[in-house]
Amino acid sequence: MILRRYVLREFFIASLYSGFAFVFIYHITHLFERIGKYIDRKIPIHKLLVFYLYFTPQVLSLILPLIFMLGLFFSLGKLSRNNEILAVRSLGISPAVLVKPIVFIGVITIFLFACFNQFLVPPSNFKMRKWEQENLYGVKRGKKRYFHHLEVLDEKGRMITVGFYDAKKRVMRDVEVTRYKEGRITENLYAKRGVYKGKLWKLTEVWRRKFHKEQEKLEHLDSLYLDLPPPLYFEREKRKPDEMAFFELYSHIKRVESTGGVATGEKIELYMRFSYAFIPLILIFYGAPLAVSVKKRGFGFGFGWTLFISFIYWGTLETFRAMGVKGSLPPALSAWIPNIMFFLVGLFINLWRRI
Repeated sequence: MILRRYVLREFFIASLYSGFAFVFIYHITHLFERIGKYIDRKIPIHKLLVFYLYFTPQVLSLILPLIFMLGLFFSLGKLSRNNEILAVRSLGISPAVLVKPIVFIGVITIFLFACFNQFLVPPSNFKMRKWEQENLYGVKRGKKRYFHHLEVLDEKGRMITVGFYDAKKRVMRDVEVTRYKEGRITENLYAKRGVYKGKLWKLTEVWRRKFHKEQEKLEHLDSLYLDLPPPLYFEREKRKPDEMAFFELYSHIKRVESTGGVATGEKIELYMRFSYAFIPLILIFYGAPLAVSVKKRGFGFGFGWTLFISFIYWGTLETFRAMGVKGSLPPALSAWIPNIMFFLVGLFINLWRRI
């Protein structure tokens, strides 16, 4: 019990230092790449601090696997340099006993990391980009009154296009509403004008086409009340997939698919939020053998290989993501194959080294 507490303490201290160091390095590198633009625009320091505060969750999500692996390497590497692992072996205790509490932390990290990626990173990304546009680049969004060429996919899976929309008067022109069922168009409606009345939209000069099997029915209506989304639905800002929380992204995918559309990129984003959470646990299989061999091979060798393996993993992950986006692989496979590959290789290394 004392031995486990000692290992965990060293692991948390090493992870904390590594986390601070890499977040700082990432932010400084990002800052130096844009420092010229910030100076030209005379951006105040407090606005930059807020921007990098919003940026931090995204950075942590990216480098947390590396932080976890470095924490493992530094903590066990310290034990190896101080001959403490040799002392444990002399007592008839396998070094695997030292790794078990970190494996337990890795299992807990899967749940925490998944929640972090699902519920904290997306809203932080949205606020970061909005703050960057409004406060760093001077693009004042404010509340727009006029909107042109809107395309909205509502909660019922209807595709709504609006040629012009006046947010103050709640009036829209050139409205087209398309209903889908199992990816096929069942109804298409065009209205010259629409006005929001209570909880419904009053459409005028309406042409409606209904499709049933091979038949088509066309009718003209002077006016029609329709339960289209409320005005705020048309006025809100569109979010990118990495700015949507889990349920929002899942609903978006379902709506796109209900219209017969393809949501490959969105699916990969959703699957990778879960698959990415397993990386810290998988990297234990690589960090443990390197840390135990620090006494023999040297600290620099192990540290270099730790960074190398992490970057190879990220490269593999992005390669399979690109293959999924292009349709070479199903979205689920493109998100999970890197984990399976690295898990099997890591398991083989540990069985070979008998850690």
